[in-house]
Amino acid sequence: MLRTASLSGLGWWPRVSWTSFADTLKFSCFALFLILLVRPGDVPDPFALGPSLSLTALCLVTAALVWLPDLLAGRWPSTAIDRVLAIYLVIVALTSINTINAHAIMIAVLQLLGNVGVFYATIVLARKIPRSSEGILLLLVASIALIELMALAYHAEQGLQTRPVVYPVPEGWSGYPELGMLAVVQFGLLVAALQTIGGAPMFLVTAGLIIINLVELVFLYFRSSWPTVGLVVFAAACLMAWRSQLTRLLGTVAVVTVAGTVLFLANPTFRYLTASMISLDTAAKWSGSGYVPDPSIATNDMRIQIWRRTLTMISDHPARGVGLGNFQEVFEARYNPELNADGRRGVHAHNLWLHQIAELGLLGGAVYVVLWVRILAICWRSARERPTFLSLGLLLSIVGILGSNLTTNMFFLTGGASGRLQSLTWMLFGLAAAAPQRGD
Repeated sequence: MLRTASLSGLGWWPRVSWTSFADTLKFSCFALFLILLVRPGDVPDPFALGPSLSLTALCLVTAALVWLPDLLAGRWPSTAIDRVLAIYLVIVALTSINTINAHAIMIAVLQLLGNVGVFYATIVLARKIPRSSEGILLLLVASIALIELMALAYHAEQGLQTRPVVYPVPEGWSGYPELGMLAVVQFGLLVAALQTIGGAPMFLVTAGLIIINLVELVFLYFRSSWPTVGLVVFAAACLMAWRSQLTRLLGTVAVVTVAGTVLFLANPTFRYLTASMISLDTAAKWSGSGYVPDPSIATNDMRIQIWRRTLTMISDHPARGVGLGNFQEVFEARYNPELNADGRRGVHAHNLWLHQIAELGLLGGAVYVVLWVRILAICWRSARERPTFLSLGLLLSIVGILGSNLTTNMFFLTGGASGRLQSLTWMLFGLAAAAPQRGD
């Protein structure tokens, strides 16, 4: 843990232990990693490895600086999910032998190893400097706010009543879904703050930030974000009901309901996209005078077709899958060769867990599901037993990531925004796994 400097020796010179100094350096390195991960702009590529490997290199360097000293000293940061994670990695290794595209598998496996390194580095840091966990979440809220406000400003240049086909997002980010997931993560953290913060003034400030967050979500026009917002509120409701603490939750529900209703009535494109979530074939956009066909908006029927074809792909490769990172090549060549009605291809399964099952087989996909279940169980138990901004924020932000991946796959690329979101998820997993468990 960080130690405060003490006055001793000659005059006023502060004495700081090397352990404290080393921990400070680790936290500084990790904070820099988080800023590079979430900031506007591309991930640095000092070794000219390309977009697919630049983030992986950043993860590995961060893990080496933060975790490697402990590992070399024989200190393993054991967690409640070590066994599940080890089984998952073994299955990834076995299913990576003699598959379709060895180069794609190599990049995907390296990315996974980098993310596992970030996972354990996060645990080491959180246990050495317990207060760093809250600092990481607060830094995450501020970083996401910057990106979302930039995106909202770019969108305002196009006109807030339209959904532009080409969305001028902040550099380094690719569009609606990725920014939408970031906004949902921020929403979960803000709801956690609203439930745990003290004093009416801070409650009102946090409620105001939630309203700004919902405005950002409306103008991102990512349809899946709103059901996910509902899922986050439902998770908070379950926890508060368990603890018989519903007053603040009712305040949160009131803020979300009022803000959502006003935005729904004020923005015609948002009204259409809300209606399109329950329609199979509607695809239109607001033109200023009415709704016109918009082939750039995928319909629900397209997604259902992709799910069906993915299930066929899984039935054809039930034992070993097609290998990590090989989904797109196999799916587009054999199961979805034609363009979809929106002019795009089926580059992923539009569901994170279906995608994993297709790549790793039924056993590998099942272990990946268990990994998520174990993390959520840890988060739920921590939030139930010690309801703080940290424990509740981790639960709700991870629920937000889960909800965002139900109708799409946010992690389908190793680089770019997809890779950054996956590394962020493993970091949140690490913060959750670092929490002391019952009996510790």
